[in-house]
Amino acid sequence: MLQNRNISLFVINDFVSQIGNSIFSILIMWYVYETTTSAIATALIGSFTHISAFFIGPIAGVYADRSKNPKSVFSWILRFNSFILIIMVICIYILSNEMEIFAVFVLVAIRNISFDFLYPVQTRVIPLIVPKDSVTKLLGYRSVSGNISSLLGNAVSGFVISLVGIIGGLILNSITFFLSSILISLLKLIQSPQSNKVKDLNSEDCQGFESKKMGLKKELLEGSKVLWNNDSLRKITIISCLLNVVSMVGPMIVVYFNSYLNASSTTYGVFNAMITLGSIISGAIIGLLVKKHNNSTIVLFGWSLLSIIFFFMALNKVIWIIFVLGLLLGICLTLPNIILNSVQILIIPDEYRGRVSTLLQAVSVVLIPVSNFLGGIIADNLGANYVFLFCGLWQFLVVLIVYKNREIFNIQSTETETAL
Repeated sequence: MLQNRNISLFVINDFVSQIGNSIFSILIMWYVYETTTSAIATALIGSFTHISAFFIGPIAGVYADRSKNPKSVFSWILRFNSFILIIMVICIYILSNEMEIFAVFVLVAIRNISFDFLYPVQTRVIPLIVPKDSVTKLLGYRSVSGNISSLLGNAVSGFVISLVGIIGGLILNSITFFLSSILISLLKLIQSPQSNKVKDLNSEDCQGFESKKMGLKKELLEGSKVLWNNDSLRKITIISCLLNVVSMVGPMIVVYFNSYLNASSTTYGVFNAMITLGSIISGAIIGLLVKKHNNSTIVLFGWSLLSIIFFFMALNKVIWIIFVLGLLLGICLTLPNIILNSVQILIIPDEYRGRVSTLLQAVSVVLIPVSNFLGGIIADNLGANYVFLFCGLWQFLVVLIVYKNREIFNIQSTETETAL
């Protein structure tokens, strides 16, 4: 009974917070572009997540592992985000012009930094609220609920902007985070985090770990060595880094709909909903695909089609075709990424997974702020559709690199032992 209660609370929490996040992401992009009419400013606000992930992510992973009460930290981060959004509302209401935008940028940056601690804290909480053999079950429920909530959030975001504006949307987002924090506080631990930590430090599975007194610098260096010395991990990191250049289309989609298509915020919300629907379809069919095709085939097909989609978006202005492309975009982004994440799990040894995964994530996003800034320059000077044209060409070049190294995506679980 306790296990089912915890699963229900955690999944409902994730559902509520994901709806808020989906609305906020679209809301803040639309607000910044409408206020500044600058694609560069929009790109900058979209880069904060990746900048903070690069600098804060690896450190957050270490401190999350050291936390003696991760459930409280989890709840506190959610309440903190609720508070930040209320402060943002006050700043928008009482400030004006440059000071208003400056305050919003600072608060978004602080919010993103807090979220860098949320992911590793979640990974610590999950094994403490369900038995080990139910972790996969919980993650499965969470994946489904997360995709559905993103779909709903993206679908209603345009209506939220139209009906209640930026202030109403932010207040709604603040409420979702506050409700999520309450749900997390109601979780009952079935295992003590302190005893779990002691057990991990003394078990045979953690022979590669230093004691808990090991310095932060030494822990990070140890993870860096594993990442660099493993040939497959090194190639995956480089490929991920190059692939993330095309993420410049993320913040530029607002500019694309606003200036190139002259579409409404509602149309923009429907497009994002179509992307999420594509992601849901991908999650439903990936199991069947991997039984019939090699991982490398799925990855190459998805990323090749993604290049073609970018070319079509650069040339097309018909809205219903844009919606279809959005659905295909969600599929082509999600299918290869599921394979990529699975391969990473297989390659990284268990005792280094926390540090290496956050380091890999940090390195893979290093080019995103630069690419977002470049996308803003292209959109301001040539037009938002040229951003998609550039990304289509770049994606095609990356696919050629992936093709030369395609066998790393076909790695089997038995190779985990030789990952070092």
